[in-house]
Amino acid sequence: MNPQTPPKKIPIAQKHPMHYLMHKYWARKPHNVIHDYIDYFTKEGDVVMDPFSGSGVTVIESIKSKRKGISVHINPISTHIIEGTLIPILTMDFDKELEKIRQKIEPMLETNYSFHCIHCRTKSKISYTAWSQVITCTSCSTKFPVIEAEKHSRNYYCTKCKLSNKSKYSVNREEVPYEIKYDCTKCKKSIIHKVDVNEIKIIQKIQNKNSDVDMKGDMIFNPRTLVEKNMKVSDLFTKRNLIILNGIKNEIEKIQNKNLKKIMYFVFTSSVAQSSRLIAYRKGLTTGGPAWTISGFWIPAVNM
Repeated sequence: MNPQTPPKKIPIAQKHPMHYLMHKYWARKPHNVIHDYIDYFTKEGDVVMDPFSGSGVTVIESIKSKRKGISVHINPISTHIIEGTLIPILTMDFDKELEKIRQKIEPMLETNYSFHCIHCRTKSKISYTAWSQVITCTSCSTKFPVIEAEKHSRNYYCTKCKLSNKSKYSVNREEVPYEIKYDCTKCKKSIIHKVDVNEIKIIQKIQNKNSDVDMKGDMIFNPRTLVEKNMKVSDLFTKRNLIILNGIKNEIEKIQNKNLKKIMYFVFTSSVAQSSRLIAYRKGLTTGGPAWTISGFWIPAVNM
């Protein structure tokens, strides 16, 4: 292979097409820059190997340019994302399996995420629950949810005596369900409702009833990504989250078609963070909706 000089025209990074946005991965390289260099330095049928393939941009762009791509990476999530992006399946097969899962999970949602409309008492599905960290005032010992308190930097002013209390970050801090949004089929509208004491008890009863539900896996201690000592994957979710997510995972495991199973797991892992405590509460989703925007495992003081 003869060495070649880079092209004189430097490619400008473009936004990723949709197939690169299906699954989150940190530091994904600009696809068009990679594509231009592959086209410049290789020809159709050549082999392109990326020994640190990450989310697979080099391999995927190689295949799109009719090259043969070889991917190598120490992290199995890399292979998971690349296969999930590339494996061809029939949409009708995907839809069929998705409907099977929906039929199994729908009763679980009704049991754990339903609410009787405050206007017409129709049983309705909860869209989200906002949870607020609770702080005990160091002066008057009043417990207050931070969502109701005035905030200054990392401190919250007690709702009773107005003393400034420093918020201590911990994945195992005290939290309470504070607000729900549900969709009433009879009233034909979405309703945001601050939960009362009895409703909080109902939610906590469901949580306690399923206290042994777990999502397997210990996390590696790393203060830079806010992973605490002895932290588990399950700590990132409420127990109600885990009930539904484990149900979905168990149904995916039953799929016989290996490629379809890989695709379903790809969809599952791409969306699982959106059902976690990692999602910051944004005043009823009026600012654009849920998003996991921090490159780590930060659990906001008010999450949903």
